[in-house]
Amino acid sequence: MLQQLHHTHHKEATLLFTAVVQHMQATGLDQWDSIYPAATHITEDISLGHAYGYFVNNLLAGYVALNEIYSDEYNNIPWKTQAPFLVVHRLAFAPKFQGQGLGKKCMLAIETLAKTKDYKAIRFDTFIPNISANNLYINLGYQNKGTVTFRKGQFYCYEKILV
Repeated sequence: MLQQLHHTHHKEATLLFTAVVQHMQATGLDQWDSIYPAATHITEDISLGHAYGYFVNNLLAGYVALNEIYSDEYNNIPWKTQAPFLVVHRLAFAPKFQGQGLGKKCMLAIETLAKTKDYKAIRFDTFIPNISANNLYINLGYQNKGTVTFRKGQFYCYEKILV
């Protein structure tokens, strides 16, 4: 279940990201580190009302930030629509919850939430070497609209028009 996080979830979210970063590094995926995402990102997400958790049996299994904020690099992408869009940031699941189809369930819940708030599209970027994440988004009907470069390398930009 997707629900908004509050300051009481800060420690859980921080521990989740610590485990995710360690797991990524252990598997050779150099996407995240101590610089990003940092505890300050979580603090800001929660304080602005952008932080959401995906819960399984009352345990924080996943984390995502949802808002309308995007990097300047997005301005060079040939997006399909200029309609109001929701941007997905920092989607992550604790290692013990990975491989259970929760990413798909979470993304579908995000789409439902976006529709209820009258967004017409969802956008985000994903690290190109993160094959499992890229496959998830393609299988959910997100279109690769181009690439951007950030500190860690190149990222695909995805968009899905909501109907």
